[in-house]
Amino acid sequence: IYTKLIYLDNTGCLWGINMGKQTILVVDDEPHIVNLIRLTLQDEFIIEVANSGNEALLKASELQPALITMDIMMPGMSGFEVVEELKKYKDTKDIPVLFLSAKDKLADMYEGLDLGADDYMTKPFEPAELKTRVSKILE
Repeated sequence: IYTKLIYLDNTGCLWGINMGKQTILVVDDEPHIVNLIRLTLQDEFIIEVANSGNEALLKASELQPALITMDIMMPGMSGFEVVEELKKYKDTKDIPVLFLSAKDKLADMYEGLDLGADDYMTKPFEPAELKTRVSKILE
């Protein structure tokens, strides 16, 4: 259950504050994928975005999201490297990770799961399937 508190500030701007929603950190360098994930999950979750592995590590530690969706192929650190780093630290090691990648080989899926990811989906993906998998991970 969540509540959206809406208020009008002194400049006449209308603001909304989501209360009680869990946060999902979306890690992907492709804006159209980020937007699709946001559209799919924004009704039930607060969506935060990181466009690189380094940014993901900082935001994961700072935000303590309920779940991270993680691309693999990104400039700089790969998603695999990011998960390896997340699993090293007490404050981020228990954050569930769902890999969402164009890498569709079984070896890639096994590598992601062996690194500690909770699930692995390939792109392109069905929004309804993403919602279902996120819900199952967070049960």
